[in-house]
Amino acid sequence: MLRNIILNTLKRLFIASLLLLCAYTNLVLTKEITQKSPSELSENVDDAISHAFIQTGSEIYYLVDDEAVWASVNDLNEEYSLNINPRDLNFGESFIGVPNKMTVNIFNPTEKIFKFEKIAGSSSHFHASFPKKTELKPNEATTFDVYFLARSEKLIEGIITVKSNKGIIKLGVKGEGLRSPYRLRSNIMAILPMNGTFTAPINLHNPHSKILKVTEIISSSNDLQLELPNGRIIQDIAPDSWEIEPLQTKTLLMAKVLGSKEQNTLAFITLKATLIERNKKGVLKDRFSESFAENVPNRLILPVNINVEEKKALYATTDVFDFGYIKAGLKSKIEKILNVFSTLAKSVDVESVYYEPNDKKHSMHIGYPSNSQRSISPSLDNKPGSTVPVAAISMNSVAYNDYVTGNYKEPNSGETFVSGKIILLTKGGLHNVSVPYIGRIYTG
Repeated sequence: MLRNIILNTLKRLFIASLLLLCAYTNLVLTKEITQKSPSELSENVDDAISHAFIQTGSEIYYLVDDEAVWASVNDLNEEYSLNINPRDLNFGESFIGVPNKMTVNIFNPTEKIFKFEKIAGSSSHFHASFPKKTELKPNEATTFDVYFLARSEKLIEGIITVKSNKGIIKLGVKGEGLRSPYRLRSNIMAILPMNGTFTAPINLHNPHSKILKVTEIISSSNDLQLELPNGRIIQDIAPDSWEIEPLQTKTLLMAKVLGSKEQNTLAFITLKATLIERNKKGVLKDRFSESFAENVPNRLILPVNINVEEKKALYATTDVFDFGYIKAGLKSKIEKILNVFSTLAKSVDVESVYYEPNDKKHSMHIGYPSNSQRSISPSLDNKPGSTVPVAAISMNSVAYNDYVTGNYKEPNSGETFVSGKIILLTKGGLHNVSVPYIGRIYTG
């Protein structure tokens, strides 16, 4: 009898130790204190959060999985219940890059004092501010905001969890992401080594019948810089460089991430724009008139995931190859270059470059221009090696077998999203690189 009691006690202690270890190891080591969020950039709301996170006041702890952290915290007892409205937040449809806000009202009808300690989110699509009052006395009320910033074209669901001294509150959140008419990327994934750099173009499309003029672009992080394309400086560009003609797409800036310190965090690029039009003499008319600003969002927000790591590996200089829109039966007008650099101690040789499609509606052409190299330089003086062009890549809107046999039938009118990944294989197969690619094939 005594032996069984001792064994059961030891078993429970062992399980409790494992739970504590899981909760500890799930915490990402980065602790961000002054990071700005989409709501701060768009509507000056303080202490808003993003990512899968835990926040205590203004301190944010990013999580891989927040469920373990709340495993030992009980839900609010009935005697401690707060009046919360709404309890479930349905944001409906939202364009990628356009934040959608809902406000949660909290009222304390009890005789207890509630102290809000932490707030957590389970999805990178939903973001929350800390309650405006950190302490809620009897018959007092407060609010906090929840934002939906879609990253995918699908229905998305998640949970916002608020922890108080009396227990936790869970709010259901959901919304459906729609493709942005401005063709803004859903996010940028900047993975780079210490002392390295990462760049990505910021492209914007004008779906309107008037000129779209970008009036402001802001970065939320000192490690996320905004530079003009092709190394130009502000004095070199004309005022209309920030204007996009109707139904045209333009590269406005380059987002540049500096690997100054090891970190895993989230930053934002926020754009403001307005619609203008010209008269026959080319003079701007009432450019700030409300009649020209209709249907333009107050803000367009581009999340940038920054992961600077101390690691010996090969890195591509881009996170995705976007071939844009391709007419059915034709090749892409643009050709992408696979540039790679290394933090390895020794040089490595390229064995091959190939692609893996996610569908059979397209094919890829991989070539090797005259300046391409088969050997990737090593790291020197704790700095990444020089960037090496390895291959030139283009997309064919025809499947490979149809392209070879010439047996191609144009699909019905419409638009098809295609994707896959480009894979660089080194000799020995120890250090490889994979870069996703996307494109849209249209007819008509």
